Amino acid sequence: MSSSAGNPIFQEVMRRYRKHDEELRAQFPALAAARVAFFRSKSDSDLEVMETLEGRVQAMNADLEQLAVELRGASGLSEAELATLDSISDGKPNPDNREMRVRRADLTVDRVESTADIDSLLPVALERLEAIVPAAFLEGQADVPHGMEPIIEGREPLSLIKGIRPEGEASDLHRLRQMIRVGRDYLAARPTYDHFSGALLVPQLAQLGAQLPALEQVGGDWRARIRRLWEEPSDKVDSTVFELLVAAAFVRQGRSVEFINENRGERTPDLRCMEPYPMQVECKRTHACMLKVRLRGSMDSSGPPAWSPPPALCSRLHRERLGPKAGTQAMALLA
Repeated sequence: MSSSAGNPIFQEVMRRYRKHDEELRAQFPALAAARVAFFRSKSDSDLEVMETLEGRVQAMNADLEQLAVELRGASGLSEAELATLDSISDGKPNPDNREMRVRRADLTVDRVESTADIDSLLPVALERLEAIVPAAFLEGQADVPHGMEPIIEGREPLSLIKGIRPEGEASDLHRLRQMIRVGRDYLAARPTYDHFSGALLVPQLAQLGAQLPALEQVGGDWRARIRRLWEEPSDKVDSTVFELLVAAAFVRQGRSVEFINENRGERTPDLRCMEPYPMQVECKRTHACMLKVRLRGSMDSSGPPAWSPPPALCSRLHRERLGPKAGTQAMALLA
């Protein structure tokens, strides 16, 4: 391939590109402040300021994209060489690139490498979690089943066509108790291990226990956030686990993050992160234990069974600094 290191035209375009990029990034704080001001006031004057700044940023971003095209032309590389570089960049994420992009085509079972082994993580995770959860809570609801006994004994039906329970994985057992007891069954290889609920609960338990040390580096009252797992109702457990895992993901990325104390009666984001730019993060997760596939009623009727959608995870980020790639960078933190 040709070298562009000694190409004066390439060096000049690169200088302009970097200068323009710095000028573009310098606009982000003002744009973020203008958006915050407008969404608070909804006034015409703040709207005008915001739209003016947005137009300026969009124009500067278009100029930056044009400079990127000029860079390619001034590089001295052929189209074939550029295509090769593009394919390498797309297929192998650069560790120095915070976006860490992965092509959707690569996200297949035979191409995605395992990042951890549940059988290795789970014993330590379970030990860590049982060490902080009150013993009285762990011993509660002893008469509520958590395994496959009701199905094995014929007390609950199973759909032979779909191979599922009429009531999904929902249980009268508190979600955290269910998670811990199903995890114990998995480790002990009990025949009554509930693989329906375990498909989500066991990986979730393993990940939560593995990330507990990282949570010690999170600011705010992270201990109170953990206590919610057993102090709050069962339907809050999955969302709390998700918040804890998101916070741990920020720590793994080397970001400074803290939990935000909730104000009663007000909607408050869950996390505040100050790097690489100030942002507030609100975590949203469908309550998996509330999703049910109800077949029992349809077994006695001519109508089709009512199916509920699969669990969905999402994260809505409220950013105080917004750039063209802010959303991609923010979501990459959770990968």
